[in-house]
Amino acid sequence: MKLLTQSIKAKMYKDMETENMKDSEIKVPLKLFCPWNGWEWYAYEIDSDDDICFGWVKGIFPELGSFSLKELSMQIQRGVPMVERDKNWNPNTTLAEVYELTK
Repeated sequence: MKLLTQSIKAKMYKDMETENMKDSEIKVPLKLFCPWNGWEWYAYEIDSDDDICFGWVKGIFPELGSFSLKELSMQIQRGVPMVERDKNWNPNTTLAEVYELTK
């Protein structure tokens, strides 16, 4: 499964486009997750190379940060991808709502 589709990419912000926006205004169109360890990536910005995303990362220490789609897509164990896209994710979910969901 592709982690990023063209329709999701079209909904993402460009680099630094959200810098002056409130968390309640920022839409988060992409949620990725690893079913084996509970990590989640909520992306709302993407670079011009369609690789580096910026968003909320819920891992050991949740934080806003950058991550590479290429690196996540290469995480394979025993032939099974370790990171998946949440097909049921609502792309209109705001960053403020993501914070609440991931408490």
